[in-house]
Amino acid sequence: MGDIHFYLKKAEKKTGQSLIFLQWKFNGNTLRFSFGQTINPNDWNKKKERVKVKTATTNDGKYNLNDFLNGLEEACGNIYNTHIKHSLPTPTLIKEE
Repeated sequence: MGDIHFYLKKAEKKTGQSLIFLQWKFNGNTLRFSFGQTINPNDWNKKKERVKVKTATTNDGKYNLNDFLNGLEEACGNIYNTHIKHSLPTPTLIKEE
């Protein structure tokens, strides 16, 4: 299935916040995308690829940010496993879903 990683884009000067990106390499393909969530780089654990502050929420305040990241990772795996039965999934297909 490949490896899924989360990383931060360089912080914006005005806000000091960084976009969180997902990167997934599978079957010789690479999928990279941001899903609109930002964080202060000081609150990011680079080694664990998760937020240090366990109570941090998504930008809209609806979800725990680490739970959100875990859910994205799980969703990618589920989409991949569903589509691999029929053909090799592409980054575009996975991103759309």
